[in-house]
Amino acid sequence: MTFSKWVNSLPILNIPEGDLVFDIQHDENFPQDINSWEELSNYLPDDERIQEIARNLFQSYLTEIHHHN
Repeated sequence: MTFSKWVNSLPILNIPEGDLVFDIQHDENFPQDINSWEELSNYLPDDERIQEIARNLFQSYLTEIHHHN
């Protein structure tokens, strides 16, 4: 499962990660084939807080896909 498909399957929660999930789900230009932290990091704004939240979200993605394999 790609990161994009995973994010699009998530509910919107009232937490910082949920705000990022909402933004990604509503970003028509968000790349559908992101499969690495570097690709995600490069796409997002160079903002320390956003990058930290995104890193946490990507780690959750990796944990879930490895758990299901």
